Amino acid sequence: MQNSLHDTALYPPQNPVSAGLRCRCPRCGEGRLFRGFLTPRLACTACGLDLAFAAESGDGPAVFVIMIVGFIVVGLVLAVELAYAPPIWLHLLLWLPLTVILGLGVLRPLKGLMIAMQYRNDAAEGKLMRMARTKPETGRLIPRRCGADASCLKMLKRHTGLTNARWHKLIEHWCQ
Repeated sequence: MQNSLHDTALYPPQNPVSAGLRCRCPRCGEGRLFRGFLTPRLACTACGLDLAFAAESGDGPAVFVIMIVGFIVVGLVLAVELAYAPPIWLHLLLWLPLTVILGLGVLRPLKGLMIAMQYRNDAAEGKLMRMARTKPETGRLIPRRCGADASCLKMLKRHTGLTNARWHKLIEHWCQ
């Protein structure tokens, strides 16, 4: 995966918020990010950046849409209800279309923002979990036999709460 930390192309750094909200390439800021409404392109048309990582934005944009649009719509519903007390059919007539329009209007820019932030921060799906696994008996994270670097091991030690002696024994067993 090409990312901002290991990118060798000569492009000035782009603001990920600006590029993402405009649905533009996170590397050059020029090429379009989507080929359909929410389908990411395979590569940037302007700079050639491989956008394979863009398919991994997952449910993040939808969660933010739910939170943002829900906050706005629920606030408006409460304000209208307290001020005018309209019948339920009028609430449905007002708020259902507004919710759909706001949700669809915000979803694409937020997905673009998530993709730009993934590129900027070298994020990958399951990156931490590829370096660790869970011990079935305790449910605690333990490092894989190979490929776990020192920073990952330190973080895992901090999160497992094991004593130093027990931790070193565990590391010797799993990292041989």
